[in-house]
Amino acid sequence: MNFGVSSSMDVAATSIPSLHFSFKSSAAILLQAPRCRNVCSVSLFSGFRRFGLRIISVKAEQYSSRVTDDDFIIEDVPHLTDFLPDLPSYQNPLKNSQAYAIVKETFVKPEDVVAQKIVVTKDSTRGVHFRRAGPREKVYFKPDEVRACVVTCGGLCPGINTVVREIVCGLNYMYGVNDILGIEGGYRGFYSKNTLTLTPKVVNNIHKHGGTYLRTSRGGHDTNKIVDNIQDRGINQVYIIGGDGTQRGAALIYQEIAKRGLQVAVAGIPKTIDNDIAVIDKSFGFDTAVEEAQRAINAAHVEVESVDNGVGIVKLMGRYSGFIATIATLASRDVDCCLIPESPFYLEGTGGLFEFIEQRLKENGHIVIVLAEGAGQDFIARDMHAAEEKDASGNRLLLDVGPWLSQKIKDHFTKVQKMAVNMKYIEVSTEKKKGREKKGRGGEEEHKVEKKENKGEERRGRRGKRRKQIFLRVFCPRSL
Repeated sequence: MNFGVSSSMDVAATSIPSLHFSFKSSAAILLQAPRCRNVCSVSLFSGFRRFGLRIISVKAEQYSSRVTDDDFIIEDVPHLTDFLPDLPSYQNPLKNSQAYAIVKETFVKPEDVVAQKIVVTKDSTRGVHFRRAGPREKVYFKPDEVRACVVTCGGLCPGINTVVREIVCGLNYMYGVNDILGIEGGYRGFYSKNTLTLTPKVVNNIHKHGGTYLRTSRGGHDTNKIVDNIQDRGINQVYIIGGDGTQRGAALIYQEIAKRGLQVAVAGIPKTIDNDIAVIDKSFGFDTAVEEAQRAINAAHVEVESVDNGVGIVKLMGRYSGFIATIATLASRDVDCCLIPESPFYLEGTGGLFEFIEQRLKENGHIVIVLAEGAGQDFIARDMHAAEEKDASGNRLLLDVGPWLSQKIKDHFTKVQKMAVNMKYIEVSTEKKKGREKKGRGGEEEHKVEKKENKGEERRGRRGKRRKQIFLRVFCPRSL
């Protein structure tokens, strides 16, 4: 995966309204709650996508729009030269790379932009454009003067270790950077923990393991302490992997760095398996999430198909967008109904969910419903009179829609329709976690069971080996 680690040295910048992608030395990504607005831009992953998403976020102070001739608007992001105008530039090391020398257009030109609206009419204005991401011909750091650091914050996501590995390998192999630090334990690791030295050899196999090699935590963001630590350690490139709250913190770090006039680049790398960032092709972890969702949907379908009036509900990840639920539904072909945050639904009355479920039960005898965790939040809040709460990272805590909807369906059909239904509820996001907790409670007794199973496997292995030897003697005498 090469997601534009080239941005580490030359750092081009791209942004969309209220979403700041920082490839340009000192800007930081800032994102929150994508929903519905048509945007298109180039990403940290050197690609672009077009989806109906709206980015709701706190804007960085340096964010600006520049209007040129013919209603041509550029939504720009900050750059080191904004507060260090005399900063010298150098030739990009990729210029001398054998891998890039054969490519005709290795570098992105400063005037390259991407239009927000892809479909336009003949008389429409030129509209909003964003800076294109990718390696620039000139950079603002010498490789031997770079001290970079990588930190992971917030919840876990498939692929974090792969991203850490590619940052380290990209910096080292592509740009010749040898001084790379790993900050342990999220933001608080800057001022409360020791650092790790990261080299291509150290991170060589971390992508084969789950979780994050650098460990993580929520909260712990103290801007002044973090920037003090960055300054004391002589760090001049900071790579921050995390979600909404993490990137809000990255913006604050950048602002403090600009205030102090430090030559420090801050690059935010969005961490979301929901695939809910409008300006990239695919967020890391998304494919794994869809794959895991397939297993849950298949299990639910087998269960409800085997009973009378089976109703299966599978709750998947997706706080503000339903990409996982939608793509898993399209891939499965066993799903009857898919509920996502972008599309409101109601339960009772004509065209309601209850009517649809009743219809499918009469036709097929069972129904499978896929539910994104962020679907129907306003509906539940009104029904339960719940107040909004936030976690340590400042993200809104979602109400648990799965059990709520399961109970509503059960109550409606048993009490109102006088129809017995067999409910099957699967929650993908926590099933494995609960399984691990149960395994931990098994203690010594479970350990004994594992030993017995291992002995059984050894015996089966020996028997299999003997069968193979007999087979070889009978059919392949020359091989012995």
